[in-house]
Amino acid sequence: MTSTWRTTSLLLLCLMIGACALLRTARLPAPSPDQAFYDTYSKKFGIRFSGTENRKLILVIDQWLGAPYRLGGCSKSGVDCSCLVQAVFKEVYGISLPRSSHEMYQYVQKIKKHDLREADLVFLKGPDKKISHVGIYLKDSFFVHVTTAQGVKISSLNEPCYKKSFYAAGRVQGTG
Repeated sequence: MTSTWRTTSLLLLCLMIGACALLRTARLPAPSPDQAFYDTYSKKFGIRFSGTENRKLILVIDQWLGAPYRLGGCSKSGVDCSCLVQAVFKEVYGISLPRSSHEMYQYVQKIKKHDLREADLVFLKGPDKKISHVGIYLKDSFFVHVTTAQGVKISSLNEPCYKKSFYAAGRVQGTG
């Protein structure tokens, strides 16, 4: 009985060691370069990207993030909301948009807020109830725009100030 017990114990020990060796060598596959890209920008932007989003749009927005606000400005050393939108659309889509947020509103095809998709424009109103601000919708209520205090940033339309000031949404032909 002792011999059988020893043989069984030895066999179990060999199986356990073999299983441990298999576990050490079994590795999960590395994420694809595409998945790594979207994972990186999901963390950086605070948005869960699925991997279907426009990479060039993400990269161009990343280059603008943090650029300070400057009324009438149109460079990364100082930019206003309409110039940001204009510059991003020109670089990503090759589309020339009008210069002011009001003119952009006239230019776009109007859509419902619940129909927003990547690269649609969101228009916000000021205290006078007129369009005073424009941004580019990304996904899941997030949009990129320029604030006077923080410059180019990503915000959520669900934040109280943007919920209250939302005016309209529009789609530019040729973006998707």
